[in-house]
Amino acid sequence: MQASDSSINTLDGHQVSAGRDESTPLLANSPQRRSSGGTSFGFAVFNLMNAIMGSGILGLSYAMAKTGILGFSALLLIVALLAAYSIHLLLRMCLLTAVTSYEDLGLYAFGRSGKVLVACTILIQNVGAMSSYLFIIKSELPAAIASFLPGAQGEPWYLDGRTLLIITSVCIVLPLALLPKIGFLGYTSSLSFFFMVYFAVVIVIKKWNIPWSSSSAKSYCNIPPGTQHL
Repeated sequence: MQASDSSINTLDGHQVSAGRDESTPLLANSPQRRSSGGTSFGFAVFNLMNAIMGSGILGLSYAMAKTGILGFSALLLIVALLAAYSIHLLLRMCLLTAVTSYEDLGLYAFGRSGKVLVACTILIQNVGAMSSYLFIIKSELPAAIASFLPGAQGEPWYLDGRTLLIITSVCIVLPLALLPKIGFLGYTSSLSFFFMVYFAVVIVIKKWNIPWSSSSAKSYCNIPPGTQHL
């Protein structure tokens, strides 16, 4: 399927831009595929996995403690099915319209109000995700540094959450946000994914070395989420 015009008319008269890149179908019938010039498939997978897991992975243990194994597994299955169906609808829409951006899909489906709604949703999601990351850095990074430097006297600057937050934002977050192509984020996404796997393996191994009792587990589960320090 190839769009013949440079724009697509919506039901209410709006036009959606569909250039050469956007008019190319996601799943072509011909075996030859033209490179889009963006990120590679591997880096795209790492970016997607990093976006899916994110900081929400920190609350999974608390959710399991409150819902139980069966309830938690059922909720995970329901969310996974809803996510898979949503992706299916997006891909079908892309194939039918030859549009590959969220805003233009919203414009094609619901007009200008749909495009504005999609843009606001993306903005809220990104701001919320970044705020959660920065909050975790501010609250957890000082405790992690203090565990490696137990003999620190007073309150040094490297144990101040606000100072570490400013340094992280200026030295790490800002340069990554200024990258010319999103494909470069594949390196950091792959690194963060391997760190997640590493810490998950460490927690599973250390679990057998830590004494466990029902009273200590109940007292820990009563602590509000976000205040537990590893």
